[in-house]
Amino acid sequence: MEVFKSVCKRKLSISDEVLSEWQKKIEEQYSNRHYHNLNMIEKKMEVIREFTDDETLSCALIFASIFQYYHFDGKEDKVQDNCDEFKLFVEQAGIKDTALINRILRMLQDSTLTDDVEDFQDDVDIFKDLELVILGSSNEDYNQYTRNVEKEYSSDNDDSYKKDRLKMLKTLLMIPSIYSNQTLRDKYEGTARTNINMEIEELEKLN
Repeated sequence: MEVFKSVCKRKLSISDEVLSEWQKKIEEQYSNRHYHNLNMIEKKMEVIREFTDDETLSCALIFASIFQYYHFDGKEDKVQDNCDEFKLFVEQAGIKDTALINRILRMLQDSTLTDDVEDFQDDVDIFKDLELVILGSSNEDYNQYTRNVEKEYSSDNDDSYKKDRLKMLKTLLMIPSIYSNQTLRDKYEGTARTNINMEIEELEKLN
């Protein structure tokens, strides 16, 4: 969580007391998970560092990534709960940059925002791409990802999970471009499609 600490101190001047409290809370929330854990966040941080030198965009992506799965339930939507948690963090940290706050909340899909969605669409697209970068990872990392995500989302009905997963993967392949951002598309699109096709083959063998 070094990136989180750095942004909090350098860009937002958040006090050591608040920073320490929230770092502990975040680490506790993301522990004991198979996929949506601190390791996943760290990998996203690596991509963010490589992807952009825009400090404000980087800051927004970092906070959105940290709070996106702060609350997580494989069977229940926690989107608004996570938006509300970020708002609590903003309040306790004393962050006053309204533009940055709204930028992050739009990435997190806060249903209470009244701003024009188009004003934030590029941010939203990049944030969605960030979630899909794992699809374009090495074969070894991708296989580990599929095992972890199945543990996280699969319930007693394993067949139902596999059918839903197969449907989702085939839908992804129907999209002309998995990634909206050109830079991320150039780097990950080809490998992502190869990985997805391989997983589809494996799932179809099990049906």
